[in-house]
Amino acid sequence: MVEFGSVKDLMESFEERRIEAQKSSHEILKAIETLEKEAEEKRNEAERLRGALKKIPSVNWKEDVMVPLAEEMAKRTGRTPVVLGPRGIGAKVTIILTDGPGDNWYKQDWLEIVIEPTFEDEHMVFNYETGETCNRYEEGTIGEVNGLNNITARLPNNIEEIMKLLKHYPAEPRNEGEDE
Repeated sequence: MVEFGSVKDLMESFEERRIEAQKSSHEILKAIETLEKEAEEKRNEAERLRGALKKIPSVNWKEDVMVPLAEEMAKRTGRTPVVLGPRGIGAKVTIILTDGPGDNWYKQDWLEIVIEPTFEDEHMVFNYETGETCNRYEEGTIGEVNGLNNITARLPNNIEEIMKLLKHYPAEPRNEGEDE
């Protein structure tokens, strides 16, 4: 508190404090303005990066690995590939090689392999169902329904070895007069 000597003394004290407050306010406002400008630049940079992120082509293990594998297997067998999935908890894909194109592949003679992805050391690898089963999950459980009792083994890297793993399923018998 300023000691009262005169109104002039009070005014001088007031003016000193007003000038100091104004100076402090201007410094703070300038700092705010600088930060807001930097924040706007950061927001613009983040938006630019979002745009760049959207331009990165997506990768899809089914389309990039399973479909070309199925096509190569079909080429080697002279059959038509059908790739189903991924489905279930295991994200399993079924590669089917049919006698000919069409939606009724299951009425034809076909070859099949079921493949599922898994990760090791943060890298995707593939296993195939061996045809053997275990009783890890009880009947009717989510695990059992999703084929998690099916024993799997590492999918070979060599296409000739994979071809040996195909399971054969004969065409369903047709009744006389049934459309093919």
